[in-house]
Amino acid sequence: MPADSFIKYIRTHLREAVKLLRDYEENGREEDLHQFRVSLKKIRCALDCMQKIEDNTKLKKVRYRVKRIFRQTGEVRDAQILLQWLKKNRMPLTIAYNKPHQRLTELEMQLRKDIPTQLKKLRRKQKVLLEVADNYAAEDIEACFFNLRKLFRQLLSAGVKVEQWHELRKLAKKIVYSYHWLPPEQFNFLRRSTEIQRLDELQAAIGLWHDEIVRKEWMGSQKNFLSGDEKLKKEFRRTWIRIRESETVHAKQVRHLLNMEQRKILRSVQG
Repeated sequence: MPADSFIKYIRTHLREAVKLLRDYEENGREEDLHQFRVSLKKIRCALDCMQKIEDNTKLKKVRYRVKRIFRQTGEVRDAQILLQWLKKNRMPLTIAYNKPHQRLTELEMQLRKDIPTQLKKLRRKQKVLLEVADNYAAEDIEACFFNLRKLFRQLLSAGVKVEQWHELRKLAKKIVYSYHWLPPEQFNFLRRSTEIQRLDELQAAIGLWHDEIVRKEWMGSQKNFLSGDEKLKKEFRRTWIRIRESETVHAKQVRHLLNMEQRKILRSVQG
């Protein structure tokens, strides 16, 4: 029996990805690029599942194409978020000194130049992916969700180190995405439960924590603290303290949510 929910999921997000990238090409809205990457993440999750069941050359080619455009749009999106953050935190000296807006302009220009070719190739891979997806049995696709869920619980039960948080977040997001592939009765049951909501809250919290790590790494790599400009160094110190404080707050929230999940898993095993 074909995995109808899975095929519908892939078709929906492939169409959405094509539309959003075309919209971004026309208007340059940052939100369109963000949502395009969300759709690509969901497609990549589906590809992971399919390759675990039965890898083949067609899937590898689709994955390669999706990975390339995901990486390119990721560079643009990271540069957009960085500049937004610098402006929000009132860091004009850092912007003037490090010129992140110039880097963003270069990346956006190259992406806009490449979009027509990327769209053409993405539409071509869309047809291939749907043809391949039609060959998978529903029970194999459903097993992907339950295997991800099992792996997540095993990791939590074993104890998750800070350096594993980002990978745990990716796994949680895959679970949040893949439960949509389940048959209606299982999907509706999980939607009514708090499990998916909790995982979504956890991955969002880890995301906020990871954002501060990325900002701290960027600030350190620019070495503005070595500048002879005292005003620039003062701006750096003020921002560095703010990042460290925010990182601590978000890390505390992540630990709280992880502890809650670990307790729930323990109770389910004991029960």
